[in-house]
Amino acid sequence: MIKTMLRVVHKPQKHRYRSPPSRLCHIFGAAIDDERGSVSVEYALIAVIISLVVIAGLSGIGTALKTFFSDAAGGF
Repeated sequence: MIKTMLRVVHKPQKHRYRSPPSRLCHIFGAAIDDERGSVSVEYALIAVIISLVVIAGLSGIGTALKTFFSDAAGGF
């Protein structure tokens, strides 16, 4: 009884999009609203910034160590 009532009440839609442009607008709109990849991009940017800071810091430390050991070797 309930199944027959549902069949009568529920009519499946044939197609939601009638023209290709409206379908493309829906696809692009869904892609813009999708935020799943944005978190990965944010983490990648943070990793790049941290690596640049580490590289800059290590190059400064390397120069200081070179000067220190050159002075130490000159003292012998």
